[in-house]
Amino acid sequence: MHANDVPTRILVDGPDPQLSVWAAQSIDETEALDEIVIRSKCRVGELERRIRKTCAPDRFDIKVKLVLDDTAAVRSVEDRFTFAPPRRDSQTPLSAPLDFIWSQDIKSEADDLIPQWSFKSLAVMFQQGKVFAALIPDPGTRKVPLTMDLDVTSDSRPWFFYGAVIFTPHGHSYFCRSAREICATPTARRLSIHVSVVASAQPVRLGYRSVVTRSYCTTLRKTIMKQAM
Repeated sequence: MHANDVPTRILVDGPDPQLSVWAAQSIDETEALDEIVIRSKCRVGELERRIRKTCAPDRFDIKVKLVLDDTAAVRSVEDRFTFAPPRRDSQTPLSAPLDFIWSQDIKSEADDLIPQWSFKSLAVMFQQGKVFAALIPDPGTRKVPLTMDLDVTSDSRPWFFYGAVIFTPHGHSYFCRSAREICATPTARRLSIHVSVVASAQPVRLGYRSVVTRSYCTTLRKTIMKQAM
Protein backbone atom coordinates (compact mmCIF):
# COMPACT_ATOMS: atom_id res chain seq x y z
CA MET A 1 0.00 0.00 0.00
CA HIS A 2 1.20 3.51 -0.70
CA ALA A 3 0.00 7.11 -0.53
CA ASN A 4 0.74 9.73 -3.16
CA ASP A 5 2.39 12.79 -1.56
CA VAL A 6 0.61 13.74 1.68
CA PRO A 7 -2.53 11.55 1.80
CA THR A 8 -4.59 14.17 3.66
CA ARG A 9 -6.93 15.91 1.23
CA ILE A 10 -8.68 19.17 2.11
CA LEU A 11 -11.78 20.38 0.28
CA VAL A 12 -12.40 24.07 0.91
CA ASP A 13 -15.69 25.94 0.91
CA GLY A 14 -16.59 28.28 -1.92
CA PRO A 15 -18.21 28.44 -5.37
CA ASP A 16 -15.36 26.43 -6.89
CA PRO A 17 -13.89 24.18 -4.17
CA GLN A 18 -10.35 22.96 -4.71
CA LEU A 19 -8.22 20.39 -2.96
CA SER A 20 -5.50 22.14 -1.02
CA VAL A 21 -1.92 21.10 -1.76
CA TRP A 22 0.34 20.43 1.21
CA ALA A 23 4.07 21.12 1.41
CA ALA A 24 6.03 19.17 4.03
CA GLN A 25 8.05 21.47 6.29
CA SER A 26 9.71 18.96 8.61
CA ILE A 27 9.93 15.24 9.36
CA ASP A 28 11.14 14.36 12.87
CA GLU A 29 11.53 11.21 14.92
CA THR A 30 10.39 11.23 18.54
CA GLU A 31 12.68 10.32 21.44
CA ALA A 32 10.89 7.00 21.85
CA LEU A 33 12.02 6.06 18.29
CA ASP A 34 8.63 4.50 17.57
CA GLU A 35 6.99 7.55 16.00
CA ILE A 36 7.65 10.11 13.31
CA VAL A 37 6.05 13.54 13.13
CA ILE A 38 5.42 15.21 9.77
CA ARG A 39 4.48 18.88 9.78
CA SER A 40 3.00 20.44 6.66
CA LYS A 41 1.39 23.66 5.57
CA CYS A 42 -1.03 24.78 2.89
CA ARG A 43 -3.08 27.84 2.12
CA VAL A 44 -5.80 27.01 4.67
CA GLY A 45 -3.69 26.11 7.70
CA GLU A 46 -1.13 23.80 9.30
CA LEU A 47 -1.21 20.03 9.55
CA GLU A 48 0.60 17.63 11.87
CA ARG A 49 0.70 13.91 11.14
CA ARG A 50 1.99 11.42 13.70
CA ILE A 51 2.74 7.89 12.51
CA ARG A 52 3.43 5.45 15.34
CA LYS A 53 4.46 1.81 15.35
CA THR A 54 2.35 -0.56 17.44
CA CYS A 55 3.03 -3.89 19.13
CA ALA A 56 1.54 -5.60 16.06
CA PRO A 57 4.19 -5.85 13.30
CA ASP A 58 1.69 -5.14 10.51
CA ARG A 59 -0.16 -2.21 12.05
CA PHE A 60 0.63 1.48 12.57
CA ASP A 61 -1.45 4.30 14.02
CA ILE A 62 -1.92 7.69 12.36
CA LYS A 63 -3.07 10.84 14.14
CA VAL A 64 -3.78 13.92 12.03
CA LYS A 65 -4.32 17.36 13.53
CA LEU A 66 -5.35 20.33 11.42
CA VAL A 67 -5.29 23.95 12.64
CA LEU A 68 -7.09 26.28 10.25
CA ASP A 69 -6.33 29.88 9.47
CA ASP A 70 -8.83 32.50 10.65
CA THR A 71 -10.35 32.88 7.18
CA ALA A 72 -10.51 29.18 6.27
CA ALA A 73 -13.75 27.25 5.84
CA VAL A 74 -13.42 23.57 4.98
CA ARG A 75 -15.89 21.03 3.60
CA SER A 76 -13.88 17.91 4.40
CA VAL A 77 -10.61 16.53 5.75
CA GLU A 78 -9.82 13.09 4.36
CA ASP A 79 -6.96 10.61 4.69
CA ARG A 80 -7.05 8.68 1.40
CA PHE A 81 -4.84 5.69 0.66
CA THR A 82 -4.32 3.73 -2.56
CA PHE A 83 -4.11 -0.07 -2.51
CA ALA A 84 -0.91 -1.10 -4.31
CA PRO A 85 -2.10 -4.18 -6.27
CA PRO A 86 -4.10 -3.18 -9.36
CA ARG A 87 -7.67 -4.35 -9.73
CA ARG A 88 -8.91 -6.77 -12.36
CA ASP A 89 -10.64 -5.25 -15.37
CA SER A 90 -13.23 -8.00 -15.58
CA GLN A 91 -16.28 -8.05 -13.32
CA THR A 92 -18.34 -11.22 -13.43
CA PRO A 93 -20.24 -13.27 -10.83
CA LEU A 94 -17.09 -15.38 -10.44
CA SER A 95 -14.39 -12.71 -10.81
CA ALA A 96 -14.51 -9.44 -8.87
CA PRO A 97 -12.01 -6.53 -9.11
CA LEU A 98 -10.32 -7.86 -5.93
CA ASP A 99 -10.25 -11.23 -4.19
CA PHE A 100 -11.81 -9.75 -1.04
CA ILE A 101 -13.60 -6.47 -0.30
CA TRP A 102 -15.28 -5.52 2.96
CA SER A 103 -17.29 -2.33 3.09
CA GLN A 104 -19.47 -0.95 5.87
CA ASP A 105 -22.49 -0.05 3.78
CA ILE A 106 -24.12 -0.35 0.36
CA LYS A 107 -23.80 2.64 -1.96
CA SER A 108 -26.49 3.65 -4.43
CA GLU A 109 -24.41 6.42 -6.04
CA ALA A 110 -20.71 7.00 -6.64
CA ASP A 111 -20.53 9.89 -4.15
CA ASP A 112 -22.25 8.07 -1.29
CA LEU A 113 -20.37 7.79 2.02
CA ILE A 114 -20.36 5.52 5.06
CA PRO A 115 -21.37 7.60 8.11
CA GLN A 116 -19.95 6.83 11.53
CA TRP A 117 -23.18 5.34 12.90
CA SER A 118 -23.07 2.76 10.10
CA PHE A 119 -19.68 1.43 11.26
CA LYS A 120 -20.14 -2.27 12.01
CA SER A 121 -16.76 -4.01 12.28
CA LEU A 122 -14.95 -0.64 12.35
CA ALA A 123 -12.86 -1.45 9.28
CA VAL A 124 -12.76 -1.42 5.51
CA MET A 125 -10.61 -4.16 3.99
CA PHE A 126 -9.02 -5.13 0.67
CA GLN A 127 -7.15 -8.25 -0.38
CA GLN A 128 -5.59 -9.28 -3.69
CA GLY A 129 -3.71 -12.57 -3.60
CA LYS A 130 -1.75 -12.53 -0.34
CA VAL A 131 -1.60 -8.73 -0.13
CA PHE A 132 -4.00 -7.54 2.56
CA ALA A 133 -4.75 -4.01 3.81
CA ALA A 134 -7.31 -2.54 6.19
CA LEU A 135 -8.28 0.89 7.44
CA ILE A 136 -9.48 0.89 11.07
CA PRO A 137 -10.94 4.19 12.31
CA ASP A 138 -11.09 5.45 15.88
CA PRO A 139 -14.25 7.61 16.07
CA GLY A 140 -13.58 8.60 19.67
CA THR A 141 -15.83 11.37 20.99
CA ARG A 142 -15.28 13.94 18.25
CA LYS A 143 -18.14 16.34 17.48
CA VAL A 144 -17.38 16.52 13.75
CA PRO A 145 -19.16 13.75 11.78
CA LEU A 146 -16.68 11.11 10.60
CA THR A 147 -17.02 8.92 7.54
CA MET A 148 -15.34 6.18 5.53
CA ASP A 149 -15.46 5.41 1.84
CA LEU A 150 -13.85 3.08 -0.71
CA ASP A 151 -13.81 2.58 -4.47
CA VAL A 152 -12.64 -0.50 -6.38
CA THR A 153 -13.95 0.21 -9.89
CA SER A 154 -13.30 3.84 -10.92
CA ASP A 155 -9.49 4.01 -10.88
CA SER A 156 -6.78 1.57 -11.92
CA ARG A 157 -6.08 0.89 -8.24
CA PRO A 158 -8.64 0.71 -5.44
CA TRP A 159 -8.58 3.30 -2.64
CA PHE A 160 -10.17 3.95 0.73
CA PHE A 161 -10.34 6.92 3.05
CA TYR A 162 -11.36 7.99 6.54
CA GLY A 163 -12.08 11.56 7.48
CA ALA A 164 -14.31 14.37 8.67
CA VAL A 165 -17.10 15.07 6.18
CA ILE A 166 -20.55 16.57 6.58
CA PHE A 167 -23.10 14.20 5.03
CA THR A 168 -26.82 14.23 4.38
CA PRO A 169 -29.31 11.33 4.01
CA HIS A 170 -31.03 10.49 0.75
CA GLY A 171 -33.22 7.67 -0.48
CA HIS A 172 -33.45 4.66 1.83
CA SER A 173 -30.55 4.50 4.31
CA TYR A 174 -28.04 6.19 1.98
CA PHE A 175 -25.78 9.16 2.70
CA CYS A 176 -23.88 11.57 0.48
CA ARG A 177 -21.70 14.64 0.90
CA SER A 178 -23.57 17.73 1.97
CA ALA A 179 -23.54 20.51 -0.63
CA ARG A 180 -24.19 23.27 1.90
CA GLU A 181 -22.70 22.56 5.30
CA ILE A 182 -19.04 22.68 6.24
CA CYS A 183 -17.22 20.76 8.96
CA ALA A 184 -14.98 23.59 10.11
CA THR A 185 -15.34 27.36 10.36
CA PRO A 186 -13.20 30.18 11.80
CA THR A 187 -14.95 29.56 15.14
CA ALA A 188 -14.07 25.84 15.13
CA ARG A 189 -10.51 25.86 13.88
CA ARG A 190 -9.17 22.51 15.07
CA LEU A 191 -9.87 19.08 13.61
CA SER A 192 -8.37 15.70 14.44
CA ILE A 193 -8.51 12.27 12.81
CA HIS A 194 -7.22 9.02 14.30
CA VAL A 195 -6.96 5.87 12.19
CA SER A 196 -4.93 2.65 12.11
CA VAL A 197 -3.63 0.98 8.96
CA VAL A 198 -2.94 -2.75 8.64
CA ALA A 199 -0.79 -4.00 5.75
CA SER A 200 0.65 -7.51 5.56
CA ALA A 201 0.82 -10.82 3.71
CA GLN A 202 -2.09 -13.07 4.65
CA PRO A 203 -3.59 -16.34 3.39
CA VAL A 204 -5.61 -15.77 0.22
CA ARG A 205 -9.08 -14.33 1.00
CA LEU A 206 -8.52 -14.86 4.74
CA GLY A 207 -6.75 -11.67 5.78
CA TYR A 208 -9.94 -10.34 7.37
CA ARG A 209 -9.53 -12.87 10.20
CA SER A 210 -6.58 -10.97 11.67
CA VAL A 211 -8.60 -7.74 11.88
CA VAL A 212 -11.75 -9.41 13.22
CA THR A 213 -9.79 -11.32 15.86
CA ARG A 214 -7.91 -8.19 16.92
CA SER A 215 -11.10 -6.15 17.10
CA TYR A 216 -12.76 -8.79 19.27
CA CYS A 217 -9.83 -9.03 21.67
CA THR A 218 -9.34 -5.27 22.05
CA THR A 219 -12.86 -3.87 21.83
CA LEU A 220 -15.79 -6.20 21.27
CA ARG A 221 -15.00 -8.63 24.10
CA LYS A 222 -14.92 -5.81 26.66
CA THR A 223 -18.24 -4.47 25.38
CA ILE A 224 -19.89 -7.89 25.45
CA MET A 225 -18.64 -8.67 28.96
CA LYS A 226 -19.79 -5.28 30.23
CA GLN A 227 -23.29 -5.80 28.82
CA ALA A 228 -23.46 -9.31 30.28
CA MET A 229 -22.68 -8.16 33.82
